[in-house]
Amino acid sequence: FIFMHGLQFWDIKKVIKYIKEHPECKLVADNHATYDNSAKNFFSKHILHKIIWRFNIKKSLKYINKIFVLAPGCRKFAKEMYDIPDEKMEYLFLGADTDKIDFEHKEELKKEIRRRLNINESDFVLITGGKLSKGKNINLLLEAFKDINQQNLKLIIFGAFSDDIKQKSLEKIKYDNRVIYIGWLKGEEVYKYYLASDLAIFPGTKSALWEQAIASGLPIICNKWEGMEYIDIGGNCLFINGDKKSEIIESIKEIMSNEELYNNMKQIAETKGYETFSYEIISRKAIKI
Repeated sequence: FIFMHGLQFWDIKKVIKYIKEHPECKLVADNHATYDNSAKNFFSKHILHKIIWRFNIKKSLKYINKIFVLAPGCRKFAKEMYDIPDEKMEYLFLGADTDKIDFEHKEELKKEIRRRLNINESDFVLITGGKLSKGKNINLLLEAFKDINQQNLKLIIFGAFSDDIKQKSLEKIKYDNRVIYIGWLKGEEVYKYYLASDLAIFPGTKSALWEQAIASGLPIICNKWEGMEYIDIGGNCLFINGDKKSEIIESIKEIMSNEELYNNMKQIAETKGYETFSYEIISRKAIKI
């Protein structure tokens, strides 16, 4: 069994040669290219993707059992760039390493982390993080957070700031004692901080951290991107225009003031998040093909 991570590489012909020589071997691939991360200029779109990669992929297609697409945007790109038929594609979303989410000790972890960060058990805790570049809208989130005058509201930020926004962001954090910046976290540590939080918020560009938060049972506020609708698994998610400070403020206030709404979002994340975004379940689905 061979799983190719991506279709856009010249040596795909070597993989196909192996499959021809070993027909008992099953070959699947994924496509994670979208218009957001690929085909950004004329040469890339019309020469590299529409001619070179399209030729390679079409020639290889009959030897590939299934092509997994990570989101609707990936499916659209594969269809328009490479003319891959719908019946050859299937969704296989990004997910979380659920073996590392310690649900059994959630309450102990929550108390320990909150004690360490000087956060009360009764505080409402937002969490965000990742590679904190300009596109993540962290500075806008900090400005919005400052305008919400509630002392029991806390914000945990993890990750590394890009140089172009680092100084400005750290200054904003310094002057709001409700914001806690904890720096870079290892993958398994992220899940612990998710379990200690009440709501994840990502007002900028897409990250695999979205699925990891949902799999950890967290309701989520996130920026609305085309093709990201699958993040909503039944009401766990509130989509916003993350470029507008007013929408960030309104979404946080709405969830905090509406207990029924929050509990419903949380219940859906806790019950459906694991089964939708668990890498164990996702990998079994891939292997079953």
